Amino acid sequence: FKYVDPDLLFDKEIILETIRPRQSDREVMLEVVRQSGCALQYASKPFTKNKDIVMEAVRQDCSALQYAHAALKADRKFMLQLVQLAGGTLQHVAAALKTDKQFVLEAVRQDGRALRFASGQMKSDREVVLEAVRQNCEALQHAHESLIRDD
Repeated sequence: FKYVDPDLLFDKEIILETIRPRQSDREVMLEVVRQSGCALQYASKPFTKNKDIVMEAVRQDCSALQYAHAALKADRKFMLQLVQLAGGTLQHVAAALKTDKQFVLEAVRQDGRALRFASGQMKSDREVVLEAVRQNCEALQHAHESLIRDD
């Protein structure tokens, strides 16, 4: 992919033609997601369950997590690695993790703005909100109203 025009890496048809013949080739898929993380959306199901491939895709583009298999998005240990890499991945983790205080704390420590993807309960939690605001003052806009008016 060194010699490919970067604009072609975002062309759906080009990506599909590149990965279709070799969807079972793990190394090719790793290289594809290193170039364009969201190419994960075109991967065969086994690759959307593969931790190495999903990790590489998220390293390239944290929104690529939305294309990972649901079972992987519920894997707390693996998702913890990803939110420590990119807090914004909190947007695409399983709902149960968005209510897990320690998990959400890790996400907002990496990116305070990730608070916007936390559950309502976490947006009302003083410790979580303070940690998010410490990391990025813009996180305050995502806190529950009761904490913003807190005296």
